[in-house]
Amino acid sequence: MDTNMRLDADKIELAKAILSITSKDILDKVKSRLTDILDFHEKEEELTPYTLEELHARIDHSITELDAGKGIPSSEVFHKMEQKYPWLCK
Repeated sequence: MDTNMRLDADKIELAKAILSITSKDILDKVKSRLTDILDFHEKEEELTPYTLEELHARIDHSITELDAGKGIPSSEVFHKMEQKYPWLCK
């Protein structure tokens, strides 16, 4: 079976599974997850790499924020990680 025929068969199988759902809650979950997957795929295709100038601008902006006292000290981040993921911090 060629790829297009398999894809069509999979679509039909998925459509049948969706049509057989009798619970509104389950249908809402399926719809939500499908929307998330399709949105993610769309966003994934839109990604473009940063230019060197954009990277430098982001770094400069981050340094400015850190100098202004914004951000979280690494000691606090490590402490929270040790509490949340103790098996990773041995």
